[in-house]
Amino acid sequence: MRYTDGVEAHIGQRKAVYAQGKGESAPTLRGHVVIEDLTDILDRIAARSGPNGPQGEVTQWILSEGARHLSERLAESVPYGDEGRSLPRVLSALVGHEPFARTSLDLSVHQMLRRWPQASDWYDDLLAYVLRPHLVAANLDAVSRALPFWTSLRLADFVREFTTHQVTRPEPDALYQLSDIVEAMWPDHPVVKASRVRFRQAIVDLWGPLFVGGMGIYGLRLRPGVQIEEMIWTFQALASWEIRERRVLADLPWRVDQASGIEEPTCAHALLVYLAGALEDMQGRFLSVEELADRRSTIAESATGA
Repeated sequence: MRYTDGVEAHIGQRKAVYAQGKGESAPTLRGHVVIEDLTDILDRIAARSGPNGPQGEVTQWILSEGARHLSERLAESVPYGDEGRSLPRVLSALVGHEPFARTSLDLSVHQMLRRWPQASDWYDDLLAYVLRPHLVAANLDAVSRALPFWTSLRLADFVREFTTHQVTRPEPDALYQLSDIVEAMWPDHPVVKASRVRFRQAIVDLWGPLFVGGMGIYGLRLRPGVQIEEMIWTFQALASWEIRERRVLADLPWRVDQASGIEEPTCAHALLVYLAGALEDMQGRFLSVEELADRRSTIAESATGA
């Protein structure tokens, strides 16, 4: 296994995880993980490089299993309205430092202690892992692959496809719910606050170029005074609200577009109305919602001189 400046050379690769359990004479296969760059996520881990560091397969497997275990146990064990329990007490009961290694992972306690000597360090890094912006990047990859087809449609249809993807995306819903639970239960925890700041910046860094590029394909740009951060925040607010509603109300009806009769997320039309107020064409002209809905890509027109 090769490391460069404390970061493994196989980030993004799917790696087999071998770990030695209690009473075992040799490591056994425990599963697989796709290696992420967690160097800026795990602030409290004892080792900064090597197999016990943030990029080690066993390290990332322990964290992924901890997140899965925490999600399951929170759903099962934290009573509704039980706000009085402290964060360390809840985490100790659900993913206790040494008990989690022994009982849930069937690992030697030394596997945990070499990475997180203190229980509080394990809890902090586990929360940072649960709240990391990785799922945003994974979703962006899927959107980028679909973008060429979506941008061949009318803008209203592009918005419908985009919002439908967001509202019905296939990523592991349990982890999204877990991050919501953690933020709702412990909003004042320093790790939760820091992770939210990191997440906000990641959203802008990842989605900003896609939004600007998509608008350019349709010959549109932001009106003076409108910031890309505001557009991304508005979209996130609209989509995340509908995701939460549909998570609870599975039979919530879809909006029916009056012009086409096609069903679409409620947030699709709301986003289109917002875009009409936030965008202008390259000549600085404001477009009505109806004009914006019917707008098509200007790339082909430019290429043919139309």
